[in-house]
Amino acid sequence: MSEARFLKNAFASYYARGFDLAREPKHIDRREFGFTTFGEKLVIRHRRFSKWSELRDFVNSLAPADIMCSTAIYERPDEPMERKGWLGAELVFDIDADHVGTDCLSQHTSWFCPSCGESGWGLGIAKCPACGGKVEEIKWFCENCLEAAKQETIKLLDFLENDFGFSESEILLCFSGHRGFHVHVLSDEVMSLDQQSRKEIVDYLLGVGLDFKALGFAPRGKPPMLTSGGWRGRVARRIYDLLFEKAREDERISPILEKWSDEMPVSAVLEVLGREYWKLLERAKEEVATHVDSVVTTDLHRIMRLPGTLHGKTGLLAKVISPSEIDSFDPFVEAVVLPKSVVSVSVKAPIPEIRLWNEAYGPFERGQRVDAPKALGVLLIAKGAAKLVE
Repeated sequence: MSEARFLKNAFASYYARGFDLAREPKHIDRREFGFTTFGEKLVIRHRRFSKWSELRDFVNSLAPADIMCSTAIYERPDEPMERKGWLGAELVFDIDADHVGTDCLSQHTSWFCPSCGESGWGLGIAKCPACGGKVEEIKWFCENCLEAAKQETIKLLDFLENDFGFSESEILLCFSGHRGFHVHVLSDEVMSLDQQSRKEIVDYLLGVGLDFKALGFAPRGKPPMLTSGGWRGRVARRIYDLLFEKAREDERISPILEKWSDEMPVSAVLEVLGREYWKLLERAKEEVATHVDSVVTTDLHRIMRLPGTLHGKTGLLAKVISPSEIDSFDPFVEAVVLPKSVVSVSVKAPIPEIRLWNEAYGPFERGQRVDAPKALGVLLIAKGAAKLVE
């Protein structure tokens, strides 16, 4: 059996029993659906389904690698883009570990050369050191980078709920199935926002053009309070935490913290830190900002993974999560839905330790044969790091 057939069978078996975990979008008959397939890796776009049962039947017959759905609604979703007739789009955000910039990425990126079979660890390896051929890079994910993506998502939810006033019922949150999270704002109020308006929302989340003096962080003006809302409160609270850490090395700071009430003593902090104060403000802004993929949010015609479906490169579920439960969400347990039945694979590229169901597997080296649970076997094969052993 080929790897493509193995993956397709695994996905087909899952969707035959687990498609009900997928989330039906509002106005399904006005959405564009897209799919990718295993093996030939076809991209199927501009599909329309009048009802949920039609989509389910199509998925069961195709067993696709990925099921994508437009964030926009159209008059004619099955027509080419210029004739679709755009009616509006959800406000969506994509937070990925790549955008967060964790230090661990370089430590768990492997590669292999299809020409000579050489493999190794390293980020940004373009050519095989053995034969000079083009290598294939495999980016893995670990608890550290997924936790970083989770914390960025928590910051985003805070902005959406407390600064923009969206309720939890208007927010659809899901694990991407790979290295991050997707957030959909489903409120009717956002559907008509144009590209510029969505860019301004992203700029607000990033703190672009933030004026510290206008917000009260200069000696003149009303100082921010720790309980202030919006950017004033976020920066003030982060400044307090940074100064608390700094007080261990600078005895001048402790008296300021001891006398600090809710209102920030801007003049006293500036007197102690001097020019460093303005650098500390920039650092605080950077740390409380939410780093989303601006291209995704500003794209009025974006198609994204249908929540509650499998990711074609991992076999993990793009699981829908309640915003109030994201703190406790563990993708290495809750997003693993394929079975534990054993499959044998041969490793093509180095694989780091991977945790599934609170069990650790690996690390594995090139040429090693592994008898793995099917969920792990699908992950390794879909990532291109292993091949099936008959």
